[in-house]
Amino acid sequence: MNLRDVAKKARVGSATVSRVLNDHPDVKSSTRARVLRAIEELKYRPNLHARTLAGGKTRVLGVVMVNLYNPFFTDICVAMERNAVLEAETGETPPSMRRWIVPKLKANARP
Repeated sequence: MNLRDVAKKARVGSATVSRVLNDHPDVKSSTRARVLRAIEELKYRPNLHARTLAGGKTRVLGVVMVNLYNPFFTDICVAMERNAVLEAETGETPPSMRRWIVPKLKANARP
């Protein structure tokens, strides 16, 4: 399943499907609805590897930890991973990242 399959089903070009996926404002609402319906019917999911190549962003999260056995660091890594997945899927920083992880890291940072 790829972008062209969605475009074919929605009777639009692949650039239009891309615009819909990237929430571009210059797409008619009727066309947007048709593309979204095709995406849902085909159960299309964007290929993150292809998006990385096209967009030039790897979306890789690197973490350096002092102590793997400290539950505090484990909890932080688990939360970061969950939030990274949410951010990758929605394109927005989840509120829990701003509300919970960042303050915890600041509170435990050494001067």
